[in-house]
Amino acid sequence: MTGEEGWTVFLSSHDIEEVDRLADRVILIDSGKKRLDETVEALLGKCRSVEVIREETDTPFEHPKEWLDYREVGRTISFSVAEASEALEDEIKRLIPGADHIHTREMSLREVFVMMAQRFRIES
Repeated sequence: MTGEEGWTVFLSSHDIEEVDRLADRVILIDSGKKRLDETVEALLGKCRSVEVIREETDTPFEHPKEWLDYREVGRTISFSVAEASEALEDEIKRLIPGADHIHTREMSLREVFVMMAQRFRIES
């Protein structure tokens, strides 16, 4: 075998740590339907966990349905985004009155899978 030949191994697992260690690509199947088919790198590159601290304000706002696992505790707002764009912070500033500090971070594969499960429930 030369170094140019590749291997394809299909691994079906609910053990996220095993998938994280071994997989280059993930396919998520929900109720018999393929819901996601991407490289791990691409998937992790676009999913973000977001935390926003608002200045003192009572101005209400409506958050987009794409902001998953949305929570507000005091002045802190947290949520997850499955399709983060380059303009995510600008969108947050436009939508959340008084968005003072915005912190985004890449999510772990486990966090992404939990977020995707929530997304699939919403879409169903």
